[in-house]
Amino acid sequence: MVMKSVLLIIIWTGFFLSSLFGQQYEVTVDSAFKARFDQVEGGWLCADASYSLHLPDGRTLWLYGDTFIGEKDYQGGILPGYHFIRNSAIVDQGGTLQTLYSGTPSSPKAFIPTGDSTWYWPEHGMVENDTIKLFMGRFKSVDRGTPGFNFGFVGIDVVWLSPENFGVIGSRHLGYTDSSGVRYGNQVLRHDGYAYIYGRKDENIEGVTFKMPHVARVEGNLSNPWQFYNGNEWVNDPAKSQRISDRAVTEQYAVFKRDKRFYLLTHEAFLGKNIYLVPGNAPEGRFNNLQQQVIYTTPETYNTYNTWIHPQFTDDGEYLLSYNVNGGFSDIVDNTNLYRPRFLRLDFTPDTATTLDKPSSGLEASVFPNPASAVVNIRVEEDHRCVAALYDNNGRLVAREKFTGSTSILVSGYPAGVYHLRLRADKQMHRQNIIIR
Repeated sequence: MVMKSVLLIIIWTGFFLSSLFGQQYEVTVDSAFKARFDQVEGGWLCADASYSLHLPDGRTLWLYGDTFIGEKDYQGGILPGYHFIRNSAIVDQGGTLQTLYSGTPSSPKAFIPTGDSTWYWPEHGMVENDTIKLFMGRFKSVDRGTPGFNFGFVGIDVVWLSPENFGVIGSRHLGYTDSSGVRYGNQVLRHDGYAYIYGRKDENIEGVTFKMPHVARVEGNLSNPWQFYNGNEWVNDPAKSQRISDRAVTEQYAVFKRDKRFYLLTHEAFLGKNIYLVPGNAPEGRFNNLQQQVIYTTPETYNTYNTWIHPQFTDDGEYLLSYNVNGGFSDIVDNTNLYRPRFLRLDFTPDTATTLDKPSSGLEASVFPNPASAVVNIRVEEDHRCVAALYDNNGRLVAREKFTGSTSILVSGYPAGVYHLRLRADKQMHRQNIIIR
């Protein structure tokens, strides 16, 4: 969805460290993952939505909404002759990315067309019986008098794709949305033999319409009868579904499991800047908004929205998150970076000022020179894949590097003092103090 509006400027400190009832979180920017979308084969330039579906063969199918197809100039703008389509996809095979759409290169069309004047924007999906099954939201043009928002929701369809060539092999309308008002499909979570399908429903709360989270589940095939959570138990009547949290969500939100807990992840409603994490004890919650935590505040001056999680890209225990950025149509044409997803890393086990003095646990490392004034060199044995994090004496993260075998951290611009270095490789740790002159 391309919009035209500008929000409040937020100053970004580079990382976000917070705690929730004793649980620590650290969120950092993953610029390297964002950069993998700089060279997408087939003409994909920028888009929003940023759903991902992990396929059984290890590939990832990225799903996008409104998309620009064409070529960039050397400054990142879009060259004349570009095309604008309502949805697209990217096949990601080990970092090699290929654009998917229908039509031809000279006249590309939506990856999944509707066949009439309506269009699809993607939701999430699942792979079942060697078939990709995607939830797709169908929309139509509606004159609301607000540029960027002149559309109306029609319904949810389930579209079946071949995993070999990603061609459409069938579809069906999802009647459960019609009978309940819940737009199902923004997340599918498998747990204990069930597929949990999350959705959101518009609710009027004190005169304001919010999107509230709901969930259904199905055992076995997606075509089997669904059950719906009514706040106390699972029932067969979709109209009796009740919200699973009092935290309002956006069109695109996620639920994921870590250890024995479940977490609801959502952007702030109404194009806000905060990203929330809300804990729960089961797939159906309840996700207690009294325990919610702001884990990150987006720094962009343009609209940001629709945070999501991509568990298949978890690295050293750090979850990959994304959110959308939207700079408005004319600005995007001048700078595709204004309509490209941003990526974050969520770490549940960060060090803090109170834990940095704990002893190392099995990771052998050579760190030199110490004291240092220009650069700190780091080498680890056996070519471990490591994350190096450098904190100042107040526990603030000042540098972070991912590396294999060795790396160097430039420290010439840091104030003199005692810093704390943490190296992590899987469950092994190395900690030591660094003096910077």
